Amino acid sequence: MPKIAYFIIRQLIEKLINEEEREKLIRNITILIATIFLFFVFIYYIITSPLSVLLKVTGVTVDSELSQILQDFKNENHIKDDAIYEDRDIPLFFQFDTRWANYPYAGTTIKIAGCGPSSLAMVVVGLTGDTSITPLTMAQFSASKGWAINGMGSSWELMTTGAKEFGLNAEQVSTSADSIIENLSQGKVMIVSTCYKGYNTPTGTSTGYFTNGGHFIVLTGLTEDGKVKVNDSWSEKKSNETFTPQFISNEIKGAWAYSYDDLIIDENVGDI
Repeated sequence: MPKIAYFIIRQLIEKLINEEEREKLIRNITILIATIFLFFVFIYYIITSPLSVLLKVTGVTVDSELSQILQDFKNENHIKDDAIYEDRDIPLFFQFDTRWANYPYAGTTIKIAGCGPSSLAMVVVGLTGDTSITPLTMAQFSASKGWAINGMGSSWELMTTGAKEFGLNAEQVSTSADSIIENLSQGKVMIVSTCYKGYNTPTGTSTGYFTNGGHFIVLTGLTEDGKVKVNDSWSEKKSNETFTPQFISNEIKGAWAYSYDDLIIDENVGDI
């Protein structure tokens, strides 16, 4: 083995000494590095590019099941930048949207800790129609009020006091299944604070389906068969699922209900 290593090193030294051989060696190394780089660029393109564009370029035909598998991969790996408005009364914003993902929040970034501002931004836009509100503007608002807590995320006060500053009727409500049904049946929208796996709730034990720690999601309404529709700023896949009220109840430790009146009376306006 030492003789082989000696031979390889000797050959390398000879190539480096010889100008022509040295240039050839450098050229080969450069080509190798460029090839590896292009390979990883191609892999990234496959993962991140819209499936329809990729198939059009390659001419490959895949069945719907494979298409869904690839789409699920993109969703779960947070490869998406656009909010989703289509077929939703409440728009779906994503924390990992590159327009605000890396903005500082709560000691880290919106991508990591911005589920609170993202959730409230969805509710404000959905109920008031004010599309100037985004997870970024809501995160800035929350931080300015001292509700962005380093290492923790968002204070629950953002969901009540904060929401009221945007003209919403906001109240903290019970986390029970009956409360979820009652509020959503009245046309209200809800934000809930979800639990990690094993967290003991009043109604059972959380499976940690939505989070490994703490997380806010939006409950947007009920389906015709009584299932709960959700907007999860961390997963488009889960946002397209529906859940029984009891399942949601078992997964949460805090809940807030929201409505909006078009006519807001300013009680501070004095008498003439």
